[in-house]
Amino acid sequence: MHALSRDAIRGMLVLPEVPAPTQTPAQISNEERERIAVHEAGHAAFALLTPGYIVDEIDISADAETEKKGRSTIRRIGSWTYEKYCDQIAAEMAGMAAEVLLCGNKSGGANADIKEATDIAVRMICEEGFSPTFGIFAYDLQLTSWQRTEAILDEARRMVELGYARALDLLTTHKHLLYRIVYALQTQPRLTNDRLKEIMNRATRNRPVG
Repeated sequence: MHALSRDAIRGMLVLPEVPAPTQTPAQISNEERERIAVHEAGHAAFALLTPGYIVDEIDISADAETEKKGRSTIRRIGSWTYEKYCDQIAAEMAGMAAEVLLCGNKSGGANADIKEATDIAVRMICEEGFSPTFGIFAYDLQLTSWQRTEAILDEARRMVELGYARALDLLTTHKHLLYRIVYALQTQPRLTNDRLKEIMNRATRNRPVG
């Protein structure tokens, strides 16, 4: 048997960490602030477009004490079904998808989302029995064989990649909504649920044809 730590498992599935910037939140450049707005708008837009989520607020205002640069407060409602787990993986990847869609690449800010999506995928396979490949069974990656672990990690990678592709496809289809949220965050760094609903309604009424 070959025991693996959770950190080792994560390392096989995600890109290496990007070093955090040395500048303080108060010194965030306009370019970085726009990137943060795009990232958080991606999470919010996906949740607004997907049943079972409530977006309470988006906040990209810098906090010098906590070094917070961006946060989307999103609640999931309903039971944890297979479909809801898949939704959650895609929701975690939506910030990165928005960056790739509007900025052309991803930033280090997506690393935490990738880790969370990876944890969800592994949990679906090893704890919840939500894998067509491995069936209704519980696996302990600390105790299982290397061959089995490798197969589980391949399945988890596939789930995360599918979640990313789904988020990218949805945001591409509704790019007009994504742009509207990003634009609103440029002038109002904190958007409440009511403001987001207003943006959503306007984007629905004025959606481009074709």
